[in-house]
Amino acid sequence: MASSTNSSSSRPSREQPAVAKAKELLYRRLKVLLKSGRVLEGDLACLDKQGNIILNNAVEHINANGSHCSSSSSNNAAADSSNSSSQCNSSSSSSSSSSKPVINQMGMVLIPKAQQGDVLLEVTLSERANMLSLVNGAS
Repeated sequence: MASSTNSSSSRPSREQPAVAKAKELLYRRLKVLLKSGRVLEGDLACLDKQGNIILNNAVEHINANGSHCSSSSSNNAAADSSNSSSQCNSSSSSSSSSSKPVINQMGMVLIPKAQQGDVLLEVTLSERANMLSLVNGAS
């Protein structure tokens, strides 16, 4: 029995790099832009082998006029999600002065790989500064 415990404790050192990176993302705040135009935001609870994402405490962002909020810069995956949510707020306020985005509480949701568009990671200012220093230091 002790040998099986030893083999499982040595398992993290033999993990593939993709698994280690996925573990770093657990419980982090993600914003997922779906191909249907819907925007879901929540804490990463699980990522399975097929690429399906399970978000905990998920919410759906919808404009008051019924359209779903979307980020205009879909190519910038390292963008701060608070930045993209402010784009949602500004786009809705420009269309109507009294309309505000509606947030639907969804709880835990599974997002199939086939429905996923862009996936944005919410980063803190210190994390963003570290990323910038790494990029500037490498140049």
